[in-house]
Amino acid sequence: MKKRLLAAFLSFLLAVTTLPVSAWARGTDLTETPSGIVEAQEIRVVQTDAQAFAGSWANAEGITFGRMLGASWGSTTSYLNETERAIYTQLKSIIELQSTTGGLMAAEVSGFSFQVTHSNGASQAEIQKVVSDYLDQHINTNKILSCLVIDLPYNMYWFDKMSATITSFYYSTNGTTTTVSTLRYELPVYETYQGDYAESPENNKYYLDPQAAARAESIVAYAKQIVDENKNKSDLDKLKAYKDKICELVSYNTEASDIASDPSHPLYSTLYGDPFQILYVFDQDPSTNVVCEGYGKAFQYLCDLSTFDNTQVYSIIGELQGGTGVPGGHMWNVVRYNGKNYVVDVTNCDEGTTGYPDYFFMASPISGSVESGYYFKDRSDGTKLTYSSQIKELYPDSILNLDPNKSYMYGTVSVSGTPKIGETLSAVTNGTPSGAALQYQWYRGDTPISGATDRTYIPSAAEDVGETIKVEVSAAGYDGTLSAQASGTVAKADTDMPTGKLTISSITKDTITIEPIPGCEYACKPANAGLPADSDWQVTDKFTGLTPSTKYYIYIRVKETPTHNASPMRYVEATTAQDDSKLISKAYATLNGPVKNQPLPDVSVQTPYISASVQWYEGSDNTGTPVSVGTKAKAGQEYVAYVTIKTEEGYQFNAADFSVNVTGTNSTGAQQHGSASLTQCTLKVTYKPTAAKALSGITITKQPSQTAYYIGDNFNTSGMEVTANYDDDSSETVTGYTVSPTQLAAGTTYVTISYNGFSAEVPVTVSKRPVDNANLSLDVPVKYQELDTSVTVNAPSNITAAVEWYEDDSVVGGPVTGKAKAGQVYIAIITLTAPENYEFTAAFKASLNGENLSVSGSGNTVTITKTFPATENRVLESIQVTKQPNKTRYSIGDRFDSTGMVVTATYDDGNSEEVTGYNVTPEVMTADTTAVTISYGGKSDTVAVEVKEWHSVTVIGGSAEFDDYEEGATVTITAGTSEGQHFTSWTVTSGGVTLTDSKDKVTTFLMPDGDVTITANFANHIYTDDGDCTTEARCEVCDEIAVPASSHVWGGWTSNGDGTHMGTCQHDGCTKTTVEDCTGGTAGYFEKAACEVCGGEYGEYGKDTTAPTGGITVGTNHWREFLNVITFGLFFNDTQSVEITAWDDSYDQAGYSDDKEAKVEYYLSREGMTLEEVKALADSEWTEYTQNFNLDPNDQYVIYVKITDHAGNTAYISSDGIVVDNYSPDFSGIENGKVYCGAVTGFVLDDNIDVVTVNGQPIELGEGNSFILNPADGEQVVYARDKSGNEFQYIVTVNDGHTFTNYISNNNATCTADGTETATCEYCDETHTRVDEGSMHAHTMAYYAATPGNCTEKGNVEYWSCSECGQNYDSKNGGNVIDDVTTPIVPDNHNIIHHEAQVPTCTEIGWNAYETCSRCDYTTYEEIPATGHNWSEEFDWSEDGKSCTVIFTCQNDATHVEELSADVTPEVVTAASCLTDGEIAYMATAVLDGETYQDTKRVTVPATGHNWSEEFNWSEDGKSCTVIFTCQNDNTHTEELAATVTSKVKTEATCTEMGTTAYTVTVEFYGKTYSDSKDVEDIEAPGHGETELKGAKKTTCTEEGYTGDKVCSICGEVVEQGTSIEKIAHNYKDGKCTVCGTADPDYKPDDTEAIPDTGDDKSTVLWFVLLFVSSIGAFGMAALKERRKLFKK
Repeated sequence: MKKRLLAAFLSFLLAVTTLPVSAWARGTDLTETPSGIVEAQEIRVVQTDAQAFAGSWANAEGITFGRMLGASWGSTTSYLNETERAIYTQLKSIIELQSTTGGLMAAEVSGFSFQVTHSNGASQAEIQKVVSDYLDQHINTNKILSCLVIDLPYNMYWFDKMSATITSFYYSTNGTTTTVSTLRYELPVYETYQGDYAESPENNKYYLDPQAAARAESIVAYAKQIVDENKNKSDLDKLKAYKDKICELVSYNTEASDIASDPSHPLYSTLYGDPFQILYVFDQDPSTNVVCEGYGKAFQYLCDLSTFDNTQVYSIIGELQGGTGVPGGHMWNVVRYNGKNYVVDVTNCDEGTTGYPDYFFMASPISGSVESGYYFKDRSDGTKLTYSSQIKELYPDSILNLDPNKSYMYGTVSVSGTPKIGETLSAVTNGTPSGAALQYQWYRGDTPISGATDRTYIPSAAEDVGETIKVEVSAAGYDGTLSAQASGTVAKADTDMPTGKLTISSITKDTITIEPIPGCEYACKPANAGLPADSDWQVTDKFTGLTPSTKYYIYIRVKETPTHNASPMRYVEATTAQDDSKLISKAYATLNGPVKNQPLPDVSVQTPYISASVQWYEGSDNTGTPVSVGTKAKAGQEYVAYVTIKTEEGYQFNAADFSVNVTGTNSTGAQQHGSASLTQCTLKVTYKPTAAKALSGITITKQPSQTAYYIGDNFNTSGMEVTANYDDDSSETVTGYTVSPTQLAAGTTYVTISYNGFSAEVPVTVSKRPVDNANLSLDVPVKYQELDTSVTVNAPSNITAAVEWYEDDSVVGGPVTGKAKAGQVYIAIITLTAPENYEFTAAFKASLNGENLSVSGSGNTVTITKTFPATENRVLESIQVTKQPNKTRYSIGDRFDSTGMVVTATYDDGNSEEVTGYNVTPEVMTADTTAVTISYGGKSDTVAVEVKEWHSVTVIGGSAEFDDYEEGATVTITAGTSEGQHFTSWTVTSGGVTLTDSKDKVTTFLMPDGDVTITANFANHIYTDDGDCTTEARCEVCDEIAVPASSHVWGGWTSNGDGTHMGTCQHDGCTKTTVEDCTGGTAGYFEKAACEVCGGEYGEYGKDTTAPTGGITVGTNHWREFLNVITFGLFFNDTQSVEITAWDDSYDQAGYSDDKEAKVEYYLSREGMTLEEVKALADSEWTEYTQNFNLDPNDQYVIYVKITDHAGNTAYISSDGIVVDNYSPDFSGIENGKVYCGAVTGFVLDDNIDVVTVNGQPIELGEGNSFILNPADGEQVVYARDKSGNEFQYIVTVNDGHTFTNYISNNNATCTADGTETATCEYCDETHTRVDEGSMHAHTMAYYAATPGNCTEKGNVEYWSCSECGQNYDSKNGGNVIDDVTTPIVPDNHNIIHHEAQVPTCTEIGWNAYETCSRCDYTTYEEIPATGHNWSEEFDWSEDGKSCTVIFTCQNDATHVEELSADVTPEVVTAASCLTDGEIAYMATAVLDGETYQDTKRVTVPATGHNWSEEFNWSEDGKSCTVIFTCQNDNTHTEELAATVTSKVKTEATCTEMGTTAYTVTVEFYGKTYSDSKDVEDIEAPGHGETELKGAKKTTCTEEGYTGDKVCSICGEVVEQGTSIEKIAHNYKDGKCTVCGTADPDYKPDDTEAIPDTGDDKSTVLWFVLLFVSSIGAFGMAALKERRKLFKK
């Protein structure tokens, strides 16, 4: 029998005290809710000092072992109380799972309800202490952990028994009661097994590394392998194999044992008995050895995994004396085998011990007892094993007694049967001592049942119910018993349903009485109220308080008894009597008639105890469409209502006298519908039809086909559908509507459709006419000729063009004019402008001089850029040596040296420049060379040179004026110096010259015709040195300083106040001083540097080069830098306060004072300025900022701030453009309240308009803030709001059409056209103007606001343009003409668009946040590559393995799933035979993203079974046959059967031919019938019998005769063939044969009269012919007969 491993409570625990467990943690500062309930929360105290908790567990039932190892028995939980067992069970389940996967070793156990009382108003700390003390008293965590360590030797391998276990609890408080429902345990992990807990690194101590857990799993797998290898052995052989294997795998760890014997050793508490000793045995690592704990637990673990017949194994701790090793704590095992106890000490069976090999395997002592210990014989003087006191406390003597003469009861016993009254329970034994007489005793709980000593027991007494029934089995001659218990407590017996009839004796309106049946109980429930509950049952016979006129079920069942359950129930029906007080005679209800477009009304009742409901129908009865209450009534619709009246429960209509009345508006009558019951009736109520529908509006249900127009186009209604809507929600398509306006002007956004007083709008887009191409021509730049400034344009619609020229290949530096340079690249930027009502398309194309060019821009202006090739290069006119070379004197053969020479080239454009790369002639000097020619680019100049015979002068120790001289020249030489020596004389080394004075340091001589060398001679100084630092030693010969004064030691420095300090020599007796510059220290803005030597100030103040900073605040807007681009985008409608702040780094400097504060000034501008313009402002234009100032309404501002610090550093800051506007918008072109007779154009007089609406609908403004009011019925409300929030509105009326007469001149002629004359409408003040011929005069201007250039487009200055003459002016009244109104492109003025970052995915790239410009290709975009897929695969096999689908899921993004059909290749592992199964391995291969994934599925191939083929082996005569069966699946499988043969004549024998016999064989083989047949000619021919003559024939004169054939009378075959007989001759007489009548051919009659006269000779001929043919036919027939005779033969 497999026995659970039991390890003693300290099998892993080595501490002198108990396991280090924290006391129940006590938290602080818990807040009470208003209800007095404290929210459940965890209180956690971390404590890792094991000894710190010894006192916390003083009241625990601790097990205090000495320095020894633990033991085990089958289960430790009996050692725990009920609560501790519950905690143990939950922790055990969690640990068993977590130890194999790793992770945080924390567990919460729940299902408890510990309630602790305390004083009312106790603090949280007090409550926690009370709870903690309670838990300490009732839960011994030390015992629980000890049991877990014992029962889970493998699963607790990671447990650090030397560190603290943290305990905590969750609780809630209500008044004076605190409830604890959940406990939390955090178990420490041994350092070797700790992992990194990413979520909370401080909890690494409680985190089991998953990889370590996986390694432990693989190690234990080897232990399981060992068990599997020995599973078929006997109990004794298994034990022997386990002992041998452990000794093979490990050796004794002497080092650990030595440390464990030395309490002073630093590893004393950790190394000995590591919690993973068991793993060291099975890790197959020879370097990891164990002590006795490892040997004993490994043996126990293998046994624990095994199944034994009659063997139990226990782990023991105690003392070892003698044997191998140091006497002291020891661990071994006790084995009970077939009822006797033996010792197995694997440690002392290992090689090198005194018990090697088997002294301590299944060993019995030579003497001893449980109390004193046992002595064993080994190879030494003997060994004594003594049990620890704890082991003797834990184990009974029956386990510890090793007396070899003692036998203990063994085997197993279990209880079969259901623990229930009347059911039989049986004791089932197995493996008990053979031949022993077994004795039984049954127990009720722990109490023996008197007389219950048989093998079976039947519970029958009430005392058995709810109790656990146990049995003990014993046998004579064996100590101890076997015990087992039934699977649960005893249940009551079931009871049959009662058989007696339930009779109802009386019924009233509220009472039912029955006739009772003995032993039964009853319940009464309404028929629809469900089954009765336990509380509904009664034993009395009357049910009262019932409801009148109600059906009830009366239930009956047999009552429950102490030994039997209640029986199943059955019931009878009964209905209570009617209550006359609840009869209703009249009912009144109200239901008003339908009203068009109103909800259908509901019915109301005015009579108590009834309710009413209504169902409406369209039409006159309920065959129409049903509609619900609340549905909107249609127009012109007839409705009928069906009203249902019901009574409340318990009430009824009075059948003898009942009436109902339904009233309401528009009702035309009511009548009963259908039949009525006592509780319900229905009335049909009719009403007048609802009112007809009316038009409520129109909508455009289909937009017209065309909604995009050019200015001046007529509106096109094609495709448009107008729908009329009615007040009953119906609609229909209509025509006959009107359209306004019909002709579309600029700014038109809607066209109004009108129909019968209602209108709708169609949105339209009216745009300028497109220009899509232009052909341009422009002169190509030519060197020194004027650049072309006029562009010829060949394009529709009067396009104008302007050109700007730029040098080089960019537009940096601004445009150029004038003549083209030589060798210069030019860029032409051509700006095209479209006329009014035209615009360039996005696809606009342009060509310049026939070349297609790219176009930028859109709308009214586009730009074309053309880069022209460089112009013709300039021409070199001359060169000149503008600086002579350094060397002009040469010897013959010297090469020309150009060092220092400058050559300048002059070109045809008048420019000059230095050049190199010139040629020199000659390069080598000759005697007649006087000049050198310099050549460059075909031009030349000369350099004069002097060439002579020069001789060199070498002066050793001195120098000459020149290096070489011509003959006869005077040469002056000068002696140099030599340290520690003075000059004495000159020596002429070569050249033979005579010196003027050979003793003088400076002397001369005449240069001979050759080179000269002269040497200066020196001698050492002669001096006397007194050694004083103030006195130098001088040479007595030359008076030069031979030895300078020794170095002074300077000190005592004092500042001179001028940046120097003075020091004095510190040598005694020396009074020399020195002055040096001050050094060190750091100068500040307001304090000079302090010298590090003398401490005095010196130098300049620190230079402040850091500009100050600051900010501008207006409302919630802040600016802290200078804005290069100003946009007037901030609008306010009231006064705004401006705050300016400033800061400078000097504020933090030493010596700073308020008088050094930075100066803040501001300047208010109405437009944006460049930084250069701001810096150019005069000082008087700035206002010093001292306090906040205001921006007053009705102006626009840009605030410029100048901040100047004490050092003059200046910072400039600007705000954006701010508009403060409290003027409301105004309209021009229309007047409030005025009536117009046609579409009118109005203008909004506000530069900052935000929104304009007409009758609440927003409109888009056209040029000049214009808008058009089209004719419409009724008033039009025109509303405007500017960006500052100011509002304004007009109300006008626009009619359709005017009548004009009496035109009067308007005197408004322009500079290019006649004026107009105007007539006034007779019905309004509107006028109509026409040309007043001959009245042309001045300009008409259009205003264009300044627009700054940006990164792709030029801007323009502010200007006015005359619409008549096309000239541009600097004022609206004319003024100066502006030839060019454009401003340059500003490359850095981007329109920035911010883009959010995108995280890359497996398949898509990502990017960081970046910016782009909406106008150009500027971008900061940087791509982040896609991460790529990280696939995990799942193989989904078909059942037969022939197909497989691979599902790939990306680990980077689980939404990316790929499903592939794998290629499956089979490989036969084992071929199936007829009798045995085979196996095929299917390999699935799938390739994804270049990587191959494979999986294998093995499929069992069922045995094929026999597939027999048969072979029939016949004897020659067919009378015998054997059948050989061969399996087609395996031809070695054959069987041969002898078969029974039957025969049947198939063909009878004839006289001449043998007959045939058909032989048939049939055989049954494996349930199948096989047959075959064989035909044999084995019937002999008998020969012919008697013959008869057939076919004989007489001969005649016309036919031959025949003798006849002899034919067999049996078979009819001709035996002998007859012969022919020749014909006989004719017997002619009178010309014919007397026999056959044939005419005699030789007959000649006597006279012709004898010849018959036929009247025609031809008949005679015919007669002969017929006769001849007949003869031939007769002959043919005879021949045919003859052939038939021959064939028959």
